[in-house]
Amino acid sequence: MDDRETQAVEPEWMFRGRTAQQPPRADWQTWLILGGRGPGKTRMGAEWVNGVVQAYRPFSDARSCNVALVGETLADAREVMIDGPSGIMAVSRAGRPRYEMARWRLLWTNGATAAMFSSEDPDSLRGPQFDAAWCDGSVARDLKAVALIPGATEFGLSPQLVTDEPSKGETRRLNRNCLRDQSDWQASMDELQALSPLLKHVAIVVPWFGTDLRAGQCLIKPGVMDRAGHKESSNWRGGISRDDAHLISRAGNGAAYGGTPSDQSVIAAIRDAKARGLSVMFYPFVTMDIRADNQLPDPYGGTRQAAYPWRGRITCHPAPYRPGSVNGTAAAAGQVAAFLGGVNRRAFFRSRMVDSFTAGRKKDWGYRRMVLHLAHLAVIAGGVDSFLLGSELCSLTMIRDQSNGFPFVNALCDLASELRDVLGGACKLTYGADWTEYFGHHPQDGSGDVYFHLDPLWAHPAIDAVGIDNYMPLSDWRDEDYSIPNPDGFATPYDLNGLLGQIASGEGFDWYYTSDNARSSRTRTPIADGSGKPWVYRYKDLAGWGQNAHYNRVGGVESAVPTEWQPSGKPIWFTELGCPATDKGPNQPNVFPDMKSSEGAFPYFSDHGRCDLAQNRFLRAHFGHWNAGNGAGMLDSDRIYVWAWETRPFPEFPLRKSLWSDGDNWTSGHWLNGRLSGVALDELMAALAADFGAMNVDANHGTEVMMMCFATDNRACH
Repeated sequence: MDDRETQAVEPEWMFRGRTAQQPPRADWQTWLILGGRGPGKTRMGAEWVNGVVQAYRPFSDARSCNVALVGETLADAREVMIDGPSGIMAVSRAGRPRYEMARWRLLWTNGATAAMFSSEDPDSLRGPQFDAAWCDGSVARDLKAVALIPGATEFGLSPQLVTDEPSKGETRRLNRNCLRDQSDWQASMDELQALSPLLKHVAIVVPWFGTDLRAGQCLIKPGVMDRAGHKESSNWRGGISRDDAHLISRAGNGAAYGGTPSDQSVIAAIRDAKARGLSVMFYPFVTMDIRADNQLPDPYGGTRQAAYPWRGRITCHPAPYRPGSVNGTAAAAGQVAAFLGGVNRRAFFRSRMVDSFTAGRKKDWGYRRMVLHLAHLAVIAGGVDSFLLGSELCSLTMIRDQSNGFPFVNALCDLASELRDVLGGACKLTYGADWTEYFGHHPQDGSGDVYFHLDPLWAHPAIDAVGIDNYMPLSDWRDEDYSIPNPDGFATPYDLNGLLGQIASGEGFDWYYTSDNARSSRTRTPIADGSGKPWVYRYKDLAGWGQNAHYNRVGGVESAVPTEWQPSGKPIWFTELGCPATDKGPNQPNVFPDMKSSEGAFPYFSDHGRCDLAQNRFLRAHFGHWNAGNGAGMLDSDRIYVWAWETRPFPEFPLRKSLWSDGDNWTSGHWLNGRLSGVALDELMAALAADFGAMNVDANHGTEVMMMCFATDNRACH
């Protein structure tokens, strides 16, 4: 074909869609696709409807006159299946239908119709006769907030195409790795909004890189994969040039991480998200870039620091409760001060970009510089709805000074006041505390001490919410439980009712394991404090923690004076909530299978296999629990930020492993892409039963499969 002919046929689905997205060639009545990878479900369904009403091959040899569009609600049917970015209107390149609002249907010029129905009203499907049906049951219906990754991508957040020139006369597209949109960001965000019509909030994650687990020696800098630029169409700057940025270490055959997003791409992403009607939470993120062969002294007593560790390991040296620790001394406070640096908001001035500092601060690479720099980017972008001071820095917040105070917590309070001045009164501020951190510090040294160490921050007037990164376990399943009764009443590993029942009970509420050996033998120790306040030690007891006054204990003796916290004083947000898509994921949702990292692991008792249903039912349990009003009036159910949606488009990520080295991690990681568009078989069976008048059918046992399907009842539709 010549160029003109190629351009004419290129938009057609038979050329653009993948093989798995094309209907079967054989005679069929029901098209069933098993698995959680659901590649472009909405687009596939819309193309199929367009094909059957127009009698386009390979969709149909005969035109279907009457089609049923069945959505979770009528609004879903309209906003996703019809008007969404991948809906029927968008894919109808010829003979676009007319929408008849009064009768909730589409009309084509050839006489075909498509009527909308809601699964909330199954009786409405009785009576009308249809040639074909597109049924859309989405687990994404309750998704209202999500975190956007990868933060580590130099130009991946840019909605506009960015190119470079790796050699003379060669132009390379840096952030467009699919054909369906002008950039990876646009393609991925279009799919996210098509799948999740109730989505309101996105968290844009932007990392700078930490260099050392010792707080006093740790620098926090923007990073690049390569110092040499290649004539990029959008110059990279992160407040500094490539020459001055942190050069990311190598792991295997490439860089360990992508780079920090350029300032301009961050600003553009914020503006684009807001233009899409989404509110933005800006999420400064510390990624630790410490090679496996480092020779750095380990604050935890090892021969060297752990490879590519969690930011929650940054601490004083030696670490608290280690031999010779400086914790509880002026030296510990000094190390915290060195980590923070001395940059304040007056060190920045606004020009076209935020990239200048007052004299004497250019070599200050403390934590404050990162947070304040990113806050100024938010201002240039026109503001954001909310801003995190940071997250999961739990080995810093526990450090005490010579007066038994918590210097890093005090510093976060000061930073919150400064951010309020920068970002204005309308921007909501919080800190994303680890789920083991938010409710207090309980030294495991036999002292009996209890410190509600974050209370000065939670009660601070500049802080609007209590942020929790929620990776609390919801199950304790082992394979032998198939043959012996599970002690928590689970019938199967992902028993939905069982998971629901563990959100505010079970491990972390009623009992805990004292050691790995205790976990192996299932020797459970009840949670109690002897003073009638077990909620003090229950990380799952949000109501008990939030609705009560807090009293520190020193040597086991409770103070007569409460902390600054006012009962029910602030709403709770889940600044992260997630579960890996792997066998027994709900046993230990916080682990991530990245084997280059010392933190890389699989959940307790997992066989390491992929399991999309583990993630699906974990999230459904949480949505079902919190949306039912079980947050004690404190949890804002609109602010459950699920971790995470990938802004590299699916399936290009994870398939293009030569471009993205972390593609293998997708298989059992926390990613929603390729899974959010799937349907759990139990949901589909319950919906089908409801269509025939059997309501509230519990089909979650024996149906542990993820699937997608399009069904027809007329062989003429093929």
